[in-house]
Amino acid sequence: MIKHGVPQGSVLRPTLFLLYMNDLSAVISKKAIPVLIANDTSILFTHSNFMEIHVNIETVLGNVNTWLKKTTFHYTLKKLTTYTSRQRTANPFI
Repeated sequence: MIKHGVPQGSVLRPTLFLLYMNDLSAVISKKAIPVLIANDTSILFTHSNFMEIHVNIETVLGNVNTWLKKTTFHYTLKKLTTYTSRQRTANPFI
């Protein structure tokens, strides 16, 4: 018995998946950039203030977690990664 979703290989599967995933972009808001490729999702954050990025990450991931519970989607913690980069300044003492 199938409680959620459609059978593997169904022609409806890609269409229904895209309909679900379109809502994710609205949940992420303007604090981040969603990158959706097939069934993989990346969320990119950028800001000149590190603390502001931290607040944005907490806010967006909280919204995503709520969305995941509503849609019954799951994420894999083993695939969850973070990367932090900082632009260098011309003067290393600044």
